[in-house]
Amino acid sequence: HESLLSALRAYATQADVSRARPTQFFQLGTTLEDNKSIQLRTFTESQREVCQILNIHHKPKSNRSAKSIWENEIERAVRRGVVFRSIYPVDCDLPPRLSKLAAECPDIFQIKRLDTDFTRCDIIDQKKTLIKIVHQDATAYGGIIFIENETFARNLQSIFDQLWDQARPNVS
Repeated sequence: HESLLSALRAYATQADVSRARPTQFFQLGTTLEDNKSIQLRTFTESQREVCQILNIHHKPKSNRSAKSIWENEIERAVRRGVVFRSIYPVDCDLPPRLSKLAAECPDIFQIKRLDTDFTRCDIIDQKKTLIKIVHQDATAYGGIIFIENETFARNLQSIFDQLWDQARPNVS
């Protein structure tokens, strides 16, 4: 099954490249506009579960207009039944909208706390991965990568699960 999916993905990617069009299986962004469109895929394409790691460099109070868009999309996904498991830094305040969502839907929107400098990533339905690259001081945007590959997603899911087990429950 996995080798068939891999072969089909390779053929589809080759067809996209031969027609000079982007492939849906791998997307790379280097601008803030790219970030917006690619990051949106996490929330619109998720069907069952998103596992999200937000590291110690996450600044929820900065760039509130963009973060409000993501919070809105997280809420939409949760309302349609997508489970979110998010690891937030220990001393990072949860935005009010997400705090309310965690209180209203604790089985679907789950937050744990752990200080980590592991890269910001979202694992979508254990088959797609979004990785955001930001400089540690959060002043420089590096890029964003979206990869649809079950093996890669499973490997990151394993790391996420280890971090999830180490993390402590969210206390409001």
